[in-house]
Amino acid sequence: TKLSYIHGGLMAFVWLVAVPLAIAGNMYARKKQLPWGPKFHMAVMAIAVLLPFTASAGLIFNVSGEIKLKPHSMVGTILSLGTWIQIILGVVNHSVFRYRRKHNRLPARRPWNNHVHIWLGRFLAIVALLNVSLGMRIRGASLVVYVLFAIWATFLVVLFLYLTWIKTEKKQTVSYLPDPDKNLKVTDKEDYDKDTLLTNKYGVGTTWQYCVVYIHRLTEKEIFECIQYDRAQLTKIPKHLSIHISNELASTRSHKDWEEIITNVCSVSCWAWEFGIREISVYDASGIMKSISVDLYKQQSKSLNEWIKAYSTKRTTKQENYIKLSFLSGENGKSYMGAVVQRMAKQINVNDVHIDLVDKHMHEDSFSGPDLMIVYNGLPHHYVSLDGYSPWHIKLTEFINFSHHHSLNYTLFSKALYRFSKVEQRFGR
Repeated sequence: TKLSYIHGGLMAFVWLVAVPLAIAGNMYARKKQLPWGPKFHMAVMAIAVLLPFTASAGLIFNVSGEIKLKPHSMVGTILSLGTWIQIILGVVNHSVFRYRRKHNRLPARRPWNNHVHIWLGRFLAIVALLNVSLGMRIRGASLVVYVLFAIWATFLVVLFLYLTWIKTEKKQTVSYLPDPDKNLKVTDKEDYDKDTLLTNKYGVGTTWQYCVVYIHRLTEKEIFECIQYDRAQLTKIPKHLSIHISNELASTRSHKDWEEIITNVCSVSCWAWEFGIREISVYDASGIMKSISVDLYKQQSKSLNEWIKAYSTKRTTKQENYIKLSFLSGENGKSYMGAVVQRMAKQINVNDVHIDLVDKHMHEDSFSGPDLMIVYNGLPHHYVSLDGYSPWHIKLTEFINFSHHHSLNYTLFSKALYRFSKVEQRFGR
């Protein structure tokens, strides 16, 4: 009798105190984006749940000598098996998480195996509450004990409903990166959302919560680490990326403004190469960048070589160290189409003209159609101005309008890739 009371006390402690404490602590830490949640959960489950539960189950089996076909005993046996399965599943999930984090393959959303762990835990907790009440009935517990049990169970239900209801706090103004220039002005906060999350290295809380960083000046090393994470999340990458420099401010740009644009292009070429993009075209309707394209090719090649030398040893797969870069102007736009049509009219009989032939001539001595076009450095508006860009080459192009931004940093670049990754192209179907 004394051993059975010890068994009941240990089981009540495990299912009414230890398990709720482990789950509630982890939920609270996740909602508040505190880093200790998962470790606290594992520590409580290992010390305050696993040890007392195993001792209590072994104790009662040693007393009875067999598994009795009674409701309390049968439910207890199911709980024992379920608890061990839950523990093994938790260890496996944690091992999978560590592997994914090591190889920069953390999923953007909570994976299915974690959902199984969570729902199995909820099922076991409900069954345990029912079994505790069955054990109280077997031992003929007094009315006071039943009332206290009901009050405590109600408190736990209310607690977990509250933890489920409260919203996750957002650490929007906190940076966990090295301190940037203190005089840096933070702007354009409306453009930072969950699609621009940088990397789990700078995150807080659990696997699926990350810190949104409102700074524009990331070091190349930090950007490289961000790329490794982002590349694992994206479902598709554009083969041809086009950077469209809006012509709306061409007449007012200073020499310093053009230098910043050139720096942006060189940086984007390095990031694009790291993502596996092998073709970039830069469209400037004014023709200024095309007029100095020789110098720009040299500067871009130098930037890319420096990037490869700095980070090629950290890459697990070999990549070809080149990227096709083209500088386009208004001459490559509608006027080019007109010239192609005139040439075809002189060389080809009108009865032999068909769409495939026109497409072939349009791409002769020309560039391929971009999969993604980023428009920036213009006036703030919601429409996209093509500035005479060849309409024949943008039949399947996805446009991202950043015209109100005057600097193309990595955050905007990655945001464009995330948007492109989510686009479902039906090709007219």
